[in-house]
Amino acid sequence: TLVEMGVEGPLPKIADDGRKAMDVYARAFDRSDPRPKIAVVIGGLGLGEAVTQAAVDRLPAGVTLAVTPYGSSLQGIVSTARAKGHEVLLEVPLEPYDYPENDPGQDTLLTGSTAPENPGRLRRVLARVAGYAGLINSQGAKFLASEDELTSLLQDLGGRGLYFVDNGEADQSRVREIAQAQGAPFARGDRQIDRNPTR
Repeated sequence: TLVEMGVEGPLPKIADDGRKAMDVYARAFDRSDPRPKIAVVIGGLGLGEAVTQAAVDRLPAGVTLAVTPYGSSLQGIVSTARAKGHEVLLEVPLEPYDYPENDPGQDTLLTGSTAPENPGRLRRVLARVAGYAGLINSQGAKFLASEDELTSLLQDLGGRGLYFVDNGEADQSRVREIAQAQGAPFARGDRQIDRNPTR
């Protein structure tokens, strides 16, 4: 009931009874626990089989896993991760400032004159796998600073019952202000724990 079949494959949708992927596929937590909450997202999974399997098998269920749309056997990875209690995000490739020299991958959502191609690109990314609660950006500093394209993306995700996570890498990101203006569900990372490995 949370999936519609498009020409691209399975696409998330809001169920007829109002249920949304961001609620159904979310990891439950105890709201009565007064302790502070820390969300940890491990990204880039789905390409290296051994690393991906280790993350699914060894990380605590409270850790959210983000899979790239370019991996193989993605549905098996997502299904296994969810069965082990992980919440799963799908990485969406967004345009960086130095695109195309720095190319996040096929179906990257772009700004400017090529933006009209974004809905089709987004559908192809979304259709790669089912069972994720939301999307997280892969790169995208230029895209996340573009009001029109970002507004369109957040509206599309909201209409499909998904939330968006800004991974926090883009200093000029406008996700917070645009999402709040739209009432769109979002979160923003405030630490990159492995960018510069230190104690």
